Amino acid sequence: ARLAARARKAELLPDEPPAGAPGVTRVAVRLPDGRRLDRRWRKEDILQHVVDWVESAELDNYEVCLATHYPRRVFDRAEYASSLEAAGLHPQAVLFVEARDALADSDADSDVGADGGGCAGARAQPNGAEAAGV
Repeated sequence: ARLAARARKAELLPDEPPAGAPGVTRVAVRLPDGRRLDRRWRKEDILQHVVDWVESAELDNYEVCLATHYPRRVFDRAEYASSLEAAGLHPQAVLFVEARDALADSDADSDVGADGGGCAGARAQPNGAEAAGV
């Protein structure tokens, strides 16, 4: 059943645009086991497509929770409908898949995501939110 779900997600992904096409966003994702996935997207593609792409890889022990290292940002499921451009990932981004358990341990006092709607209590900050005093 898990393999069928992965295959279904992979089949539903939008086609990868050719290199050099206008509006292309390059996304690299580092997996918890050290593997790296690379793919081109259209800037209008949504973050959910990236999540589905990562989930279609072999990730038996992890729930996909995407994050950037600098500036530190963890994407919440509410943001998955955002375009890559709106999420600040265009023209290129490096994302990391964080293990849900590791996030839960580091944010044990947070109630964000307690309903399962977030990445184990991780908090997302929009780019520039620190400077804006948000």
